[in-house]
Amino acid sequence: MEEMSRRVVLPDGDWVAEVDEDPTSTVLSPPESAGTEPPHLSLMRKKGFVSYDEFGDTGAMRWHPRGMVVKDLLERYASSIANALETHRVETPTMYDAARPEISEQVSSFDERQYTTSGRDPLYLRFASDFGHFSTLRTLNLTEQQLPVRLYELAHGVFRQERSGETTALTRQREFTLPDIHTAVANESMGRTEFVRQAALALETEDAFDLEYALKLSMNAQDLEERREWVAELAGTLEKPIVLDIRPTAERYWTVKLDYLFVDGYGNTTELATVELDSETVSRFDITYERDSRSTHPVLVHCSPTGSIERAFAAMLDRAAERRNPQFPVWLSPTQVRLIPVGAAHDAYCADIAKRLESRSVRVDIDDRDRTVGKRVAKAEQDWVPYYIVVGDDEVKESSLQVTRRPEGIERSMALGELESVIDDATSGFPDATLCHARRLSERTRFDSL
Repeated sequence: MEEMSRRVVLPDGDWVAEVDEDPTSTVLSPPESAGTEPPHLSLMRKKGFVSYDEFGDTGAMRWHPRGMVVKDLLERYASSIANALETHRVETPTMYDAARPEISEQVSSFDERQYTTSGRDPLYLRFASDFGHFSTLRTLNLTEQQLPVRLYELAHGVFRQERSGETTALTRQREFTLPDIHTAVANESMGRTEFVRQAALALETEDAFDLEYALKLSMNAQDLEERREWVAELAGTLEKPIVLDIRPTAERYWTVKLDYLFVDGYGNTTELATVELDSETVSRFDITYERDSRSTHPVLVHCSPTGSIERAFAAMLDRAAERRNPQFPVWLSPTQVRLIPVGAAHDAYCADIAKRLESRSVRVDIDDRDRTVGKRVAKAEQDWVPYYIVVGDDEVKESSLQVTRRPEGIERSMALGELESVIDDATSGFPDATLCHARRLSERTRFDSL
């Protein structure tokens, strides 16, 4: 591998001297708990989110009801980012003709191993939405007035042929889900503007997922000299340091690539969101637009605003494991409120509360199992429920609830309307979803032992 020199540009535009350490070492410290196994590997099964399927391919996952709530919300959130960009949502094929030269050339420029079917007419399984989006763009008969044109796909079924020893739980799989945006713009200047806009939207996932990112920008030395001022402006807009990977020569289809990195349970950096600037692919796939009655190649911006849904989920589990009271953001919690009736006499009141909360799009369940109150409280803690309420005689008589805010371990008296307002504040601007299993725990099948 060719030697790459690295340096850091700060949000104020200052440049730090070259460093040889890992690209995130100057801006992000690895977790103290980093070891030989990522925390999400055990948490995903222990908490009933995801497990391995013994009949599936190596590392293949099956998603359980609690995990499906989170996965659904992550997918909806990724789509909301695409909606903010006013994208055109499409759906494209999974397999492509390996004999097409533009397809095979694009595969060779991508730094991953690909699945290819056997037989008389071999096919590539897609590694992203690239092929389908490029074939769509080349047939649109675009004009300069129509640009930029943005295509978005929530690609279920994206494939990388990882070796069996390389598959790592949720962070490195052979099949995954990838939100993918491709934007055609008129020229390099517009491409840089679009790049910054999409980079800023992708960075919003840092707060939404309660993570901490390090940013790495890759390009060759000549491109850096030409874009030096723009790189400083990018760091200022994103208000984060950016580590530069300066490559001696162009090695990929992209000319500029921004990676959003998190430190996984191994202490290694793992890529989530990406934004790329690409002027090579348009000629390979003959993507053009009409300008002054002449056909002209546009510039492409590639963006996955979250990275794969599976990796985003893994990152949140790994981060949660580092906290004293592990938690997800309230909007991503599979259950947001749990009601624990002291006895059968309090069940109807819990059902009334649940019905009202559900009308406000709150995910609420009732632990009506034949267990002691203490054991049911412990279960709410184990399930990372952000708000849980024990309902007894006093709550029924006084119409006041003793709400435990789990992350802080604080109990306070609230009227139901106040609790609704607190949850509204915590979830405002984010998508909602319903439970993926029965409201009552007594009616559920256990998935946390698989």
